Amino acid sequence: YYEWCKKNNFISKLLADRKSQQEAAEAGKSQSTLDAAVIPLEKRTPYSQHRMNEAIWTFIVDTNQALSVIERPSFRNMIDVASSAKEVITLPDHKVTRAGIMRMFFKRMGQLKKLFAVSSML
Repeated sequence: YYEWCKKNNFISKLLADRKSQQEAAEAGKSQSTLDAAVIPLEKRTPYSQHRMNEAIWTFIVDTNQALSVIERPSFRNMIDVASSAKEVITLPDHKVTRAGIMRMFFKRMGQLKKLFAVSSML
């Protein structure tokens, strides 16, 4: 029987052979991992008021800002937006920031042109 199976390229269906084939197939099975596809997240540092104060003081000194900058609504809004983030915040680089400011500027200029447009039919 085994010679005939080998000669005719036939898989043996005998019970003992089927069990050994099944065991060999299960031994070859292993679940692969996604480790290569996973992007590690940046570790978040827990919030503390002391760390926040130091970050604000460092920002003021490094950028030579007036002390009153922390009282401005736009600064407080930025902190509020950042504090509501569920994951790590990605800050834009200077090119993205410049482009965003330019878009805001031209949008505001368009609004001002519409506001101050005078009809020639008075």
